[in-house]
Amino acid sequence: MPLTCVDGSLFGTLCAIHPHRQPESITSELPLLELMASMLSTLLAAELRETEIERRLERAQTDAETDALTQLRNRRGWERLLDLEERRCLRYGHSAHVCVFDLDGLKAANDSDGHAAGDQLLRKAASVIRNTARETDLVARLGGDEFGIMGLECTVQEPESFLERMRTALADAGVQASSGIAMRLPGSGLARAVEEADRAMYADKALRKHPTILSSTAGT
Repeated sequence: MPLTCVDGSLFGTLCAIHPHRQPESITSELPLLELMASMLSTLLAAELRETEIERRLERAQTDAETDALTQLRNRRGWERLLDLEERRCLRYGHSAHVCVFDLDGLKAANDSDGHAAGDQLLRKAASVIRNTARETDLVARLGGDEFGIMGLECTVQEPESFLERMRTALADAGVQASSGIAMRLPGSGLARAVEEADRAMYADKALRKHPTILSSTAGT
């Protein structure tokens, strides 16, 4: 029996399995099963609404968890909410992805034009990332010139299109950045996704610094 969300989308199913074949008369229990599925769907909808309210309260920014320069979440807030969302992923089976960006031109801006120019670059990058991300995404400055985004309740097809959209927005704003993205897997969780996204970002940075490596590899 399907378990549905308020908007009618499928959340999961109510299933029963018996090791032995059952008589056709078991179908007489169908109305009871439909009632149970309806009740479970109603309870689930209420719990998910409560979870969304909790999430909004958790994200109400405080001074202790706000990066003063960019007004994004800082690493402290990022790690706290990452832990909370991991628990929800485990409970509800939500999917999620983690994206990491590292600015390529911050040191050059600081060295050539001063730290004020570097700060302006950071603020510009933060604005582009925040405006391009979904409202439900968690966006944070992880430190220095590194930014993180956690996308919740996404399909497996979404991360790559999200990353491409973010890269395009940054490039259009004149912000050069290396990036990496990884999907949360049920067996490893968000912590592993962060590690994989970070590795992908460093690999991207290496290729951006030495593009001949990529062309040489393609040639072979």
